[in-house]
Amino acid sequence: MITITTTQAKKLQTYLKGMEDHLAMANSFKEKAGLLIEEIGGLYPRPSKGKRDEVVSNALAKRQSAFKKKLQKGTNN
Repeated sequence: MITITTTQAKKLQTYLKGMEDHLAMANSFKEKAGLLIEEIGGLYPRPSKGKRDEVVSNALAKRQSAFKKKLQKGTNN
């Protein structure tokens, strides 16, 4: 059995109430974000899997190219 003082119990109760408030805010944010994502998804339909893969690979290639240029520029100076 654990024994705590009244002061400790009040502090714990305050802490737990704060956590409940944070959880409520997080759930509210999650809900709003989900609605926004659904709204955007309706405006911009998700591309097919093949197209998504192509977009991702193009983005990675651009990043790699920029990184290589940065490295070359750094070694030339």
